[in-house]
Amino acid sequence: MKKQKYYVVWVGRALGVFNTWEECQQSISGFPGAKHKAFDCPKEAQAALSDGWEMHWGKAAITETGSKPDGLCLCVGAAWNVETRVLKYCGVLHPEWASTFHLNSIPGATNNIGEFLAIVYALAWLKEQGISAPVYSDSITALSWVRRKSVQSCAVGSAHASAKVEKMIAHSLKWLNDNTDHNPVCKWNTSEWGENPAHFERRPLEGFA
Repeated sequence: MKKQKYYVVWVGRALGVFNTWEECQQSISGFPGAKHKAFDCPKEAQAALSDGWEMHWGKAAITETGSKPDGLCLCVGAAWNVETRVLKYCGVLHPEWASTFHLNSIPGATNNIGEFLAIVYALAWLKEQGISAPVYSDSITALSWVRRKSVQSCAVGSAHASAKVEKMIAHSLKWLNDNTDHNPVCKWNTSEWGENPAHFERRPLEGFA
């Protein structure tokens, strides 16, 4: 069975979130400069519509500008097994390649939730250590959740999300609201800089996405 997609149209004849490709196509076909993108979850689609096309469409230029960091930064990555729904995430200091944290076997989550939790954990760890380095993630969705202080995932509140994950999300959101002066959070530009240093965590794990 084909998975349901939700289509965001930022620039087209009609703007909004469409449930079918046919509706989306009617809005963008032949329209100069049309901008659209498909999402797996209606909550993510609605949030992306509010964000604006610059954050999500194409290479999302506003999140991938600038030079590769040449100073200390903390990169995060997550790996989620689509069959077992078990999550792992980690943080790696760059360019030292020193692992700062590593959490295994968190049930009932998604890759974007893992990236979000890892970003907030990294921010809290850096603040505790008194380090002013930025945090880098390659997940545009997780970065937008951090910016909005809101997790827009269909997994939240569903049968797939474990009580542990729900608690971790709530704790992370509280931390963000209580610590508005946190370190900068940036997009790792994979297309130009190569793999995120924390991305290695996924490679040996078959079936992860």
